[in-house]
Amino acid sequence: MLPIDAFLIAILIIITAIIVGVIAFAMGVSYRKRIAEAKIGSAEERASKIIDDAITASEAKKREIMLEAKEETLKAKKRTRSGDTGAPRRATAFRKTNYSKRRSSR
Repeated sequence: MLPIDAFLIAILIIITAIIVGVIAFAMGVSYRKRIAEAKIGSAEERASKIIDDAITASEAKKREIMLEAKEETLKAKKRTRSGDTGAPRRATAFRKTNYSKRRSSR
């Protein structure tokens, strides 16, 4: 009876090893899945923070540009009210000088 008992013990050991292996594999897969989900969650949080920061920065830049445009508009209105159109005055001075030279040469 000894050989049969040894055979049954060997089969039980093999079956137990297979069961333990399957359980260990399932636990490993579950652990790896949890770790991966945690990393993905962390990456999603960082991505949403980066997007929020970019939106905030773009809104600030937009406000800055709008303020500069308003300041330019006010400066232009002030120039037109004061009579300064921003046209170069050298052109008229040049024409007068040129005209006076022609007249004196006649």
